[in-house]
Amino acid sequence: MILLRRIILMIQFFTRIPIPIYIEINSDDLRGGCLFLALIGALVGLLMSVGYIIGYAVNLSLISAILVVAIQLIITGGFHLDGLADTFDGIMSNKNREEMLQVMRDSRIGASGATAIAFNILIKVLILNELFTVYTGKLGAYLVITMPIMGKIGILTCCNFAKAARKEGGLGKMFLENVDTPIWIGGIAIGSLITIPMLGIVSLINISIGVLAAVIFNMYMQKKLGGVTGDSLGAINEICEMLFVIVTYGMTQVI
Repeated sequence: MILLRRIILMIQFFTRIPIPIYIEINSDDLRGGCLFLALIGALVGLLMSVGYIIGYAVNLSLISAILVVAIQLIITGGFHLDGLADTFDGIMSNKNREEMLQVMRDSRIGASGATAIAFNILIKVLILNELFTVYTGKLGAYLVITMPIMGKIGILTCCNFAKAARKEGGLGKMFLENVDTPIWIGGIAIGSLITIPMLGIVSLINISIGVLAAVIFNMYMQKKLGGVTGDSLGAINEICEMLFVIVTYGMTQVI
């Protein structure tokens, strides 16, 4: 029952899937729930794979790619994309630390944020279109399921190594304070157990690159903002997903 409550809590945090159950947030459930972030990614990926199947059924890889990205946006409500946009608006604003944080609080999307969103969606659609000509049948579905798991591994890594940029806290700080090394290792282990049987060495390489990317991102955000925010966690989710499709496509060209 405790396990189910924690998984439901994470579904409510990271998706728009309607679960009419009120769960009071406490530190134990938040910490325990973070262990299963890869499972949330797998759930999102499983729903996204419906779009892949539709495109595969009519033998149109571009339709698969568009539907996969569109379904992800619907399921998550663009939650992480919003964080990506706010993060880029902040760090590209050429202001001091406090002013950058203020820009990131602004609900309006600026030019840098809009560019980041457009680039992210375009890269995913174009590269998935190419990948679906190589990863066909069940392999294509495995690829789709794995993509959001890589994003969650990026979030876990950020939470384990980073500190909060804002003293007053917020949603991001709640996660930063409740992910420690055992949760990080356990979360990556769960992600590995799900993805490696599906994609083998491709998954293992991407997990390693995703972790490295999240560590480098943390170092950069530490230098720019003195830490990370909830928006930063959304940004690294999108960055790791984008890296996954780029690296996987690169591997198809050399293997």
